[in-house]
Amino acid sequence: MNSASCVKLAVSAFGDVKVTHESGSRPEFGKDLIASRYDEIEDRKIWSAFVVKKGAVSGNSTMINEIANQVQECFEYPYDSIEHKQKVYINNVKVVTNMHVSSGAKDKIKIHNNLKQANIDFWDGEKIIKLIDKNYPKYWLQGSKQYKKYIEKFENLIDIYTYSLLIRHLSFFFT
Repeated sequence: MNSASCVKLAVSAFGDVKVTHESGSRPEFGKDLIASRYDEIEDRKIWSAFVVKKGAVSGNSTMINEIANQVQECFEYPYDSIEHKQKVYINNVKVVTNMHVSSGAKDKIKIHNNLKQANIDFWDGEKIIKLIDKNYPKYWLQGSKQYKKYIEKFENLIDIYTYSLLIRHLSFFFT
């Protein structure tokens, strides 16, 4: 499974998930993936961009500059969404890797081009696993996608049956 697929699983709690990396002739402007979450307080969608890297992110200045430039582009250039018929402005950026992000790399990325005040988070392999566990625990089941969907439907039926039994038993006490 590639890095973008792992991130898509990890962000399954988000909505409007779209892989933008190398999507046709349109420039991505640093965004490998975008997704939204609904903010009930402000009654609007909060958009996140994901900069996805494979391997450890350490103090390597070439890698740091590349990531910092991608992060800056995420904030500077909105995503031109055909689906939403509008420009999508990014509220926060997640730098994601399947391994580790060193604290020095985090500091350098945030300091680069005055981004230290920007809303930047870092997801490493451990965080991705926790997010998959939380948002899509069926991922770890052995078997095909169809099998996993079957198990999910079966568990939903059990939940519905259990709930109806509970209601029946409770109604016995209140009648």
